[in-house]
Amino acid sequence: KDVIEPARVIKNAVESAAEFAETILKIDDIIAASAKKFGKEKEELARLSEQLRQKEEQLQQLQMAIEQSEQANLKKMAEIYSRMSPAKGAEILSRMYADGQKETVVKIVYLMEDRSAAKTLEAFPEPEIGAQITEQLRRITPNSQQGGQ
Repeated sequence: KDVIEPARVIKNAVESAAEFAETILKIDDIIAASAKKFGKEKEELARLSEQLRQKEEQLQQLQMAIEQSEQANLKKMAEIYSRMSPAKGAEILSRMYADGQKETVVKIVYLMEDRSAAKTLEAFPEPEIGAQITEQLRRITPNSQQGGQ
C-alpha cells in the first residue's frame, strides 16, 4: 500500500502538470491572438492617422486657395469702389454694413486707396457707421488682413 500511494500521488501530479501545461498553452494562444489583433489594429490606426493627416493638408491647401481668391476679389472690389463716386460707394457699403457684411466692408475700405477711402467714409449717410468702420480699421494688423496698404 505504501508503494501504491506514492504512485498515485505521482500520477496525480503528472496529470496536474499536464493540465497546467495545457492551460499555459491556451493562455499563450490567447496572448498570440491578442498580439496579432493588436498589431492589425495598430496598423489600421496608423493608416487612418495618415489619411487624416493627408485630409488636413488638403483642407489647409484649399483654405489657403480660398483665402487668396477672397483677397484678390476684395482687392478688385476695393479698386471698383475707389473709382466710384464717394457718395455712391458710401451708399452701397452702408447698405452692405447694415445687412451684416461688416467684416467685408471693413476689408474693402482697408484695401481702397487712402484718398478714396477717406472720401467714401466721409460720404456715409450714417456717420456712426463710418465711425464704427474707422474703429475696426484701427484694429487691423498685418496678420489679420493680408495685402493692406
